[in-house]
Amino acid sequence: MKYYLAPMEGITGFVFRNAYHDYFAPMDKYFAPFVSPNQNICFTPREYRDICPENNRIPNVVPQILTNKAEDFIKTSQELAKMGYGEVNLNLGCPSGTVTAKRKGAGFLMETGRLREFFDRIFERPSVRISVKTRLGMYSLDEFAQLLEIFNEYPLEELIIHPRAGKEFYEGIPHRDVYFDAVGKSKNPLCYNGDLYRAEDVVRLAGEWDAAGDRLKGSQMYGLQKEKEPKKKCRTAQQKAVMLGRGILRDPWLVAKCRKAGQEPAVSGDEIERVAEDNTEIKQTGIRDFPSTTADTARIREFSDRLFSDYAQYMGERNAMFRMKELWLYLAESFAEADANRKKLKKAQNQTEFNAVLEGLHCRS
Repeated sequence: MKYYLAPMEGITGFVFRNAYHDYFAPMDKYFAPFVSPNQNICFTPREYRDICPENNRIPNVVPQILTNKAEDFIKTSQELAKMGYGEVNLNLGCPSGTVTAKRKGAGFLMETGRLREFFDRIFERPSVRISVKTRLGMYSLDEFAQLLEIFNEYPLEELIIHPRAGKEFYEGIPHRDVYFDAVGKSKNPLCYNGDLYRAEDVVRLAGEWDAAGDRLKGSQMYGLQKEKEPKKKCRTAQQKAVMLGRGILRDPWLVAKCRKAGQEPAVSGDEIERVAEDNTEIKQTGIRDFPSTTADTARIREFSDRLFSDYAQYMGERNAMFRMKELWLYLAESFAEADANRKKLKKAQNQTEFNAVLEGLHCRS
């Protein structure tokens, strides 16, 4: 299984990515929050600061681009290639009303004719590998069949699917049946994104993936039925990849637990041992729902302190406080009395008050 960090605007910027990589089991890829180019500029100063090489000291960072104009995408991907990036990701999944109203993100999925023209243009002579993060459609799951036909016409590095329609935002249950139907029909490698909060969620998903692969092996559908000279053979059943967003913010140990649960080798050698050398429980017993030892709590506190310090260096303590409060809306879930602690953290006016609340955190029983 491959593990990717989801691009979450305002949270998973370069400060978070660098600190996470130093403190916890590293990801196979780190997707940066989107840049939104226009005909005049590729990056705002804030966007450039997030993706410039000197601020990204970790491997496998993938910048994401939000646009519906091929020329803007091409120009921006060329600039990113000059910075040393080998892959860029097209955002076709953002469900925000301000984005979809401009026919960007999930809103672009409504215009299949323009979308095909867009892909024709950007794949003429791409300067980097291109992956896509998508929804199943904007309004209806029925839209996905036609969208998948379009994606199949192009050599995507990967197709990352959040199995909800844009109008569903993050509500309800993801439509895994639609996702696993795509396992047998996609000509591009797939990645699953959506509602993976615990190691058990990932283990269960992997089991569903294996079952889907077994069904394909026993049918004529495997290998894309019997199409004439397909551009790509079906590789999706062999590759398993997941993108983690809110789950990794709630529990930074999630990737280590998932790899332990699946008895998978860590990235770059024995990285789990490196980041969990003081945490014998992960090594000995495998999955736990949340941090439950003093070592767990100490590691997360060190991570949080590192983030606060790094944020304060370039945005000042006041803005760093706002950024940390947003993160701890999720991270508080790792500890007992999560709701009460969120309220206390929200009321904190400075770093001293903020740290006082963190000192009182204790593990779930």
